[in-house]
Order: sequence, then structure tokens, then C-alpha cells
Amino acid sequence: MPRSVLAAAVLVVGGTLVVLGSFSVWGPCSQEPCDPELALLMHIYERSGVDLGWGIVTAVLGAAVLVLGVSALLGRGRRPLLERLAAVGILLAVGLHLYLSTYGPSAADDGFIATPYIAVYVTVIGAIVVLVASLSRPADRRPDPD
Repeated sequence: MPRSVLAAAVLVVGGTLVVLGSFSVWGPCSQEPCDPELALLMHIYERSGVDLGWGIVTAVLGAAVLVLGVSALLGRGRRPLLERLAAVGILLAVGLHLYLSTYGPSAADDGFIATPYIAVYVTVIGAIVVLVASLSRPADRRPDPD
């Protein structure tokens, strides 16, 4: 299998991980829609990344990576700069989500509790896979001596 096809396949896998992780559960909220408890009664609602907001960014960037990967598989060439920018954007969005849910001004208001669920880690792993694939260089094309 040529190196460029392998890198494109890895991009598709990474983009798929990011999109699936974005729509999966990122964490719980104590009320609907993440409001403080009412009269000390608490019900836990699980929220996807898209529900919490930052998953929208990661889902769009993951879909863009998926399109770039499929395009590269179809032989239309790779766009390493766009791939890297998408991966860094995904990592920044998840990082901002984790920072704001822990230390930010919304930490007291949104009822976000506990540690992030596995989908956050799936999204980050997908972004790292995309970043590694974007850093791989295609094999040098040497002119055919014939």
C-alpha cells in the first residue's frame, strides 16, 4: 500500500473518531438544560459535546478532515496545512471546553459536574491521529527513467 494512501486512510479514521466523539457523551449536567438544582432535587443528564457547545466546533472540523481524507483517497491530493489546522483547532476546542468547565466563569452556572467522559478522550485521540497523519510526508516522486 502506498504511503499516501495509508496517510489518507489514517485521516479518514481520525476524522471519524473526532465526529463520533463530538456526538457522544462528554459529561453530565445536574439539571435540564444544565441549570442549578431546584430545591435540592437533582437529576443527572448526560450531555454530548454538541449539547455542551464545543462539540459543534470539533464535529465540523472532524467532518472537514473526513472530507480531506476521502478526497486524498480518491487521488485529489493532500492538504497537510488544512489537516494540521483542523487538528489544532479540535485540540484547542476541547482544551477550552475542559478549562471553562473547570475554571471558567460558567463553572458555577452550568451545573457541569465530574470528570469528562470517554468521548472527550476519543475526540482528542482522533485529533492526535489527524495531526500525526498530517505530519507524514508523501514519498518523493522520482521521474520515471524511461
